[in-house]
Amino acid sequence: MATNIRLFYGEVLACNLGCQGIVRDPQRGFMPRGMWYYGNLRECELLVIGKNPGHPAFCETGLYKDQSKWLQNYEKFILTNVISENANFTSFHIRLYRYIEYILSCKQSGIWDRCAMTNLVKCSTLGEQDRLKMNTVMKCGNTWLAKEIEILGAKRILCLGNEAYDGMVSLLGSSSIKANVAKIKHPSYPIKKEDEIAVLNAVKSILFKS
Repeated sequence: MATNIRLFYGEVLACNLGCQGIVRDPQRGFMPRGMWYYGNLRECELLVIGKNPGHPAFCETGLYKDQSKWLQNYEKFILTNVISENANFTSFHIRLYRYIEYILSCKQSGIWDRCAMTNLVKCSTLGEQDRLKMNTVMKCGNTWLAKEIEILGAKRILCLGNEAYDGMVSLLGSSSIKANVAKIKHPSYPIKKEDEIAVLNAVKSILFKS
């Protein structure tokens, strides 16, 4: 699986669909991205889907000047800043990993053996908080996400926030994707501490229903 998904992500990075409302500028770090996986992934028990990647961090701005190293540099960035337990995690990462640990009953060190993350739309919007154009959701989703889900064999999908969930539901209606789909509040914003376990149990029941 790791070889197939790596080749696929190489294709995604080179995408030039020209979707409405997005920005693609490799010189400034604006690339199709936001796909998190690790080579140890054996079976994708859970695929986490966000809306789309935010604007690139300062440390990303020089990564994609050499097209021959796009995938190599992207993977190194993800390993260092997202997957490594020594990364400087934001509150988003801390909450997200806590949710995944609970849903999969695993420790953080085991998340990437069983889980992958991606985005509904692979590129950043012009304004970081802009809503996605539905024609962009459908164009990008049917071109890339449907194939990505097929390669990963994902049967459980956790959407981060309403916009990711609504877009995923629209894609389900226009593709052959078959999966249990649940949503949770975007991890950039906390769930009330006293409600978190109940929310996660409800999400888990949807994801693991037969």
